[in-house]
Amino acid sequence: MAYVAGGTENGGAARHMAEYDLEKDTVNLLDIPEGVMLDRKYYAGTYLKTRGSIVYFGGQSDNDAPSASPGVWTEFVPGNRTWNTLNFTNVAPSHRILSCIAASEDGSKVVVFSGLQDQRAIGRDIWILDVARMTWTQGPLHPQGICMNACTIVNNTFISWGGYNRIGTGTANGSAILYDIAASRYITNYEPPIITQEAN
Repeated sequence: MAYVAGGTENGGAARHMAEYDLEKDTVNLLDIPEGVMLDRKYYAGTYLKTRGSIVYFGGQSDNDAPSASPGVWTEFVPGNRTWNTLNFTNVAPSHRILSCIAASEDGSKVVVFSGLQDQRAIGRDIWILDVARMTWTQGPLHPQGICMNACTIVNNTFISWGGYNRIGTGTANGSAILYDIAASRYITNYEPPIITQEAN
């Protein structure tokens, strides 16, 4: 299954979750409960293996209005189609849109990077969530803010690429942004993991 929550629809924010069955090639529309995930445009989300859920953060409400629920993290559990609000033990990243979120392969960490923040300023911050403890740690600021970028985590390296450094103009340069999660620092070189192929 693949899931798409909200999104832009006819100029506003869609009020349903699209559930796509890859095997049957069919789409089922699920209602998002009243008062849940109010910011359904320009949010970021990622799948958390440890919780068997999809988490969503940031975004705007209908008609590009300011956030209707700033700072709220929403969780959707496909297994039983339930919605929850995540609670953390310390200060979490500030509300933003067009940011990038990635989870580690084992689901133990989530990284939030940059994005368009209050007053339409592009942030330069990076945050790491310890999922087991639900505790956030802020890393050092990056020299250049980015929004609308793509990102992933490979082993302990957070990788971001593409995006904009100024709204309307100014695409980010072609270099990927690399962050060593374990060392809490930006790095310039990346060594991909060695993949071995088992003999048949």
